[in-house]
Amino acid sequence: MADKWARQYTLEELAQDQDHMRLMVLKWGYSLVDLESLMSKDASDGLRVQSITVRNPKEPGADYLVVVKATVEGRYYVGFHGAQTVAEALAGATARITNRSMRFREDSPASK
Repeated sequence: MADKWARQYTLEELAQDQDHMRLMVLKWGYSLVDLESLMSKDASDGLRVQSITVRNPKEPGADYLVVVKATVEGRYYVGFHGAQTVAEALAGATARITNRSMRFREDSPASK
């Protein structure tokens, strides 16, 4: 029985897919390097990323959720970012932490 998802690709389509995949891998690789850098030092505003967790979507079609826990001057904060894929979620969270557009709120004592 043939795989219902299988289809024939032209050489041009395969080349475009490979180019697109290379760009995605580079973007995600750089995001991971940036993420490691964010987690290994304090930012100029005192923000220190303590942990990053990726949560599965709660239902089909929902986003993956990245939970970022951070400290500033001994106080605990949490921020969130969602996206359709794990790679996009991590890249987006990293970008938002870096450009200071991620909104953090004070973390509750029970979740520390």
